[in-house]
Amino acid sequence: MRVIETKVYKFEELTEKAQEKALEYVKDYNYQDSDMLMFFKDELNVGAEEQLGLENAEFTYSLSSSQGDGVRCLEGTFKKEVVKKLFQEILGEGKEKRIDIILDYVSFYIEPVGHSRYFYATSQDVSVEFYFEGDLYNVENIISDVRSILGDKLYTFCQNKEEIGYKEIEYRMGEECARIDLNEGWAMDLEFTEDGTVFG
Repeated sequence: MRVIETKVYKFEELTEKAQEKALEYVKDYNYQDSDMLMFFKDELNVGAEEQLGLENAEFTYSLSSSQGDGVRCLEGTFKKEVVKKLFQEILGEGKEKRIDIILDYVSFYIEPVGHSRYFYATSQDVSVEFYFEGDLYNVENIISDVRSILGDKLYTFCQNKEEIGYKEIEYRMGEECARIDLNEGWAMDLEFTEDGTVFG
């Protein structure tokens, strides 16, 4: 039997060089953490309803800086009041009755186009159903305009959220976050050998 004694140190007790090694360990752990973006689903779903008026939204994303990465909405339906507001902006005042008739027969929803392995959004991901068989002058052009506006809004939303996601990844991989984790986060109880290697 052998008894081996090892001196262990808290992060703040290490030399500057050893601290650099300890920081690299924490940064690498954070990068590998599968829960790093666990907030992101809520960020997308809550944001979609509050900012877009998109109900029952489901998103997917990939943020690994690879071709085809991005944020994309897979399903969801735009609220009637959001759609109505756009019709009002296009048609102007005094068209409420006509708008209400259209809204009874139209629905704008998400139906992604293109290859399923791509995660980036397009403005064409918004689809429309319109069942009215009567005569409403120019209604198809108006519906097309609303679809285009919703598609642009969705595309911009996904682009903005993608940027937020990459910024969070950059932060979680950075020294500032690692130091916070070592001082008051998951890594605060770690111990290190003299050269900064994690002990145990």
